[in-house]
Amino acid sequence: MRCVTGGMIVLALAWSLMSLPLRAAVCALLVILASCSAPVNLSLQAPATAPGEPPGYDSATVLRVVDGDTIDVRIDAVTPGPGAGDVTVGSRYRVRFLGIDTPETVKPGTPVQCYGRQASAATHALLDGASVRLVKDIEETDQYDRLLRYVYLGDEMANARLVVNGYA
Repeated sequence: MRCVTGGMIVLALAWSLMSLPLRAAVCALLVILASCSAPVNLSLQAPATAPGEPPGYDSATVLRVVDGDTIDVRIDAVTPGPGAGDVTVGSRYRVRFLGIDTPETVKPGTPVQCYGRQASAATHALLDGASVRLVKDIEETDQYDRLLRYVYLGDEMANARLVVNGYA
């Protein structure tokens, strides 16, 4: 699957007009550039907002990163209060991050969107195997039955960390 834009059509037209030696030079340059992929950079931190949240949350372990804004978790404990959800300790849930959207990489019938792989890689780097706190807002689930949550790593909201670093 690829990300197709109008710019790619222009490039295809330009490619067809190039001479063979020029095409070879462009290919060599592309090979060099492809070997220089940028690593995930999550160096910017979001403000610590957990202390300002209402009481209550779900403690969970991240079992799998599905894509840039969705994870699978196991609920380890529930601390009662308005921020806690309607979950069962020991159960697995799919969680959709509140307040952000990342380019699609796994949505059925949708091509991989530009920068989707980078957003997924950032979420992997940030949350793979992590212990997190999940805080509910108004709605419990979305139309796909995913929990809708703010995801905290310590006092920092992971959702916001992805935003300040340009992945969402």
